[in-house]
Amino acid sequence: MKKILIIASFSLFIFACNHQLNSKKAQVSMRLEEQLAQKIMLDLRYYCAEPSENKITKSNIHKEEVSNSKHANTLFTNSLEGYKTDEKIDLACQTPLTKLPDELSDFISESALGGVILFADNLVNTEQIIQLTSDLQNAALNAKHSTPLFISVDQEGGRVVRLPRDITTSFTGNMAIGATYEKHGSYYAKAVGEVLGSELHALGFNVDHAPVVDVNINANNPVINVRSFGEDPKIVAKLGIAMLNGMQTKGIIGTLKHFPGHGDTNTDSHTGLPVVNHDFNTVNQVDLYPIKQAIEQADVKMIMTAHIQYPALDDSTIVSKTGEKIIKPATLSKKILTQLLRGKMSYQGLIITDALDMASIAHFFTPLDAVINTFKAGADIALMPIKIRNSHDIKKFKVFIRLLADKVKADPELLAQVETSHRTFECIHFF
Repeated sequence: MKKILIIASFSLFIFACNHQLNSKKAQVSMRLEEQLAQKIMLDLRYYCAEPSENKITKSNIHKEEVSNSKHANTLFTNSLEGYKTDEKIDLACQTPLTKLPDELSDFISESALGGVILFADNLVNTEQIIQLTSDLQNAALNAKHSTPLFISVDQEGGRVVRLPRDITTSFTGNMAIGATYEKHGSYYAKAVGEVLGSELHALGFNVDHAPVVDVNINANNPVINVRSFGEDPKIVAKLGIAMLNGMQTKGIIGTLKHFPGHGDTNTDSHTGLPVVNHDFNTVNQVDLYPIKQAIEQADVKMIMTAHIQYPALDDSTIVSKTGEKIIKPATLSKKILTQLLRGKMSYQGLIITDALDMASIAHFFTPLDAVINTFKAGADIALMPIKIRNSHDIKKFKVFIRLLADKVKADPELLAQVETSHRTFECIHFF
């Protein structure tokens, strides 16, 4: 039986490069495929050890198809998202993954996967969660490069929580915290951040996709609403920074979301592609304000993108998988992620996408094209580009990475961006 890591005994920190510590890593350099796998964070919500009987036979993927980049797009535009079989695959696996099977442990070790995100289905009780996160981390540390795994969760407090409420502290949510600001300032935001961080750290997580720092100025917003601290960007900034600081003092990397802002939408990006038609001054003074203040005043380690069109920031177009020209969503925009966030706003931490299987991206782009375009835009981590539900999906992921590597090798600018991103990972992945 694998020895359980003593989770509370380590933390994952982001520092400037320590060349002495990283010199040992440099002796065994990662292959491009491994560098790309480091930039992927997968959803392991469900897993079936074997597909249903008679639902799947043998793969028709040929080596010449995998190695020939001209097949890259065609393989990932079919109805099975890139995996051809003689018979129909059973895509209905809904068995929650609560224990790490050997094939997934080996997959994490062999692929150099960078991260996972867990959901309520994965999390049952304290002992089970610690065993699962320990096994996940052990699988990563048993790899050739011994690179720690990002183990993440959406634990915002309020209505968006993944951990069982009977073993963790329940909170009223960010808008309720915002209502206390006039009398109590940032006290409760920091306190909630500290509790979230302490509980997650004790259970073996190292990343929380929180706090939400969207300025909710649209009363019809269907997805943010009470997840926001409110409609005043200055208050949102102060409370967001306080919660982030509280969380990170307890050893959890916080994620500011959703850049450049999801507060003034009446479309849920899970189901459609929102657009924010603010002029530049409004974007600058409202939407961007909390994240600008956080970058200047706090140690921001991770920022999540929004699948939202912002014509005032980037009105250039991109061709969808159906041939339609659409304005680039922020997640796929180099002007927004690199020129604005990295350049003008001087952000040096990690950029992670929102889930790439959301309709706002998946409806318009194949998984391969979505990942290529967000990496071109400057994202460091692609969240949930494809699903892993059985052993055949593991094979599909390997094909996906090889196809992605072919595309990267053929694009010098994209290759340079991947190498820059990999150097950032080398700087942050150590205890």
